This record gives sequence, C-alpha cells and structure tokens, in this order.
Amino acid sequence: MKLFGLLFVTFLAYNSNAQLLSGDLLDENRKLETSTDFTLKDSNKGFVVCELAVDRTGKVTSIAFDLAATTVVSIPSKIKVRNYLNTFVFEKGNHFPAFHHVKVKITLVD
Repeated sequence: MKLFGLLFVTFLAYNSNAQLLSGDLLDENRKLETSTDFTLKDSNKGFVVCELAVDRTGKVTSIAFDLAATTVVSIPSKIKVRNYLNTFVFEKGNHFPAFHHVKVKITLVD
C-alpha cells in the first residue's frame, strides 16, 4: 500500500510540471509558485501553447502564442488563456536573468 501511495504522489508531481514544456526557466529549475493544473474550462476544446517571459520578480511580462503548436483558433479563448497566464507567479530572485523564457501548454476542456 505504501508503494502505491508513493507511485501515486510521484505521478501527480510529474504531471503538475508536465505542462511547462521547455525553456531557460526549466533548465535553471525555477519553480512555479502558482498552484495550477494547466486546464481551463471553455466551449472550445484543444490546447494552446505559449512562450512566456518572466522577470526577476517572478511576474509574467510577455506572452507569445505558438500558433504552429496550438489547436484552438478562437480569439476569445486565446484571450482567456492570456488572462489566465498573466496570473502565474514564478520563484523570485536577483540571481536569475532579467527575463527567463518558458513554453507552456494550457488545455481547454468543456
């Protein structure tokens, strides 16, 4: 039973960061302090991939959509994703670069 519990917790921990796809932010192990499951409720199903720029204070300063990797074409849905991503807060630190970049995948569900 302990093994099952350990595997379950490990699985959840892996999935919690699975939507941070790539970037310098991940390479330097900068943590996401906002609790999220990387999903949004929306009438359009699919996913949106964005590249975020994060400053030293941990705030998202820029969001660029990766249209080649995104399956949602609805502009209102993309605005909803942009507003959601602006609430993300990452680990603060003066030892980080002025702007860190990371690709994020947000899944839209019904």
